[in-house]
Amino acid sequence: MRVLQQLAKTELVALLALAVVAGLVAGASAVLAATHPSMFTPAGSAQITFVGTLLMGFLPVALLGAPLYVLLSHRRRPAWPTVLLLGTLPGLAIVLDVELGIVSLICGIAIACLTHVLCKRWVSPNNSIKPTC
Repeated sequence: MRVLQQLAKTELVALLALAVVAGLVAGASAVLAATHPSMFTPAGSAQITFVGTLLMGFLPVALLGAPLYVLLSHRRRPAWPTVLLLGTLPGLAIVLDVELGIVSLICGIAIACLTHVLCKRWVSPNNSIKPTC
């Protein structure tokens, strides 16, 4: 049961990290739409990019990233090199399309790093409440 609780918490933290990164990507998209001629307004470009980033990132985060992070944390404390490697997995889309792969790589690393920082703070087990026998 403890593993399922940790997985649920990690899923929530990872999805929060996805939403934060999607917001940052949407902001960058709005700036680009404002500074370069585009068929979308900055607000429209931000909305489309935000929703698209959430849709493209949901399955990799929910089915790949968070479960692998929980597995790593049960084997040993996840270290930064393994977290960065985990974040590069979505970048494998580079095989399909170079631009999509690069964006997936950048977003995957950002989501993995933010998830790691937040999980170390809020999800890691707290030994102070365990009874001593």
